[in-house]
Amino acid sequence: MTLAIRLALACGLALLGGCEPPPASPERAAYCTGLYNQYYRYHTLTIYGHDGGRARADLALHDCAYGRYDEADRVLTQLLTREGHTVPAYTPTR
Repeated sequence: MTLAIRLALACGLALLGGCEPPPASPERAAYCTGLYNQYYRYHTLTIYGHDGGRARADLALHDCAYGRYDEADRVLTQLLTREGHTVPAYTPTR
């Protein structure tokens, strides 16, 4: 293999390395983080017989960090409404 082919192959593999882009919308990221903070603040800490809500909320926050806002908002909204909390509506500023 020539040096040019090796370099092109290395660059191609580096670009396809599984790195996801940062969040596309700071507003949506702030809303998603706010939902997570609300859930974390009001969710009771249970040691025995937990329902997995905290793990789902943490995974939703991870989705939010990588720009998957719709899925994260859906999970966090579901967790908050299940516990009887009101969920603020997302209102874009544009």
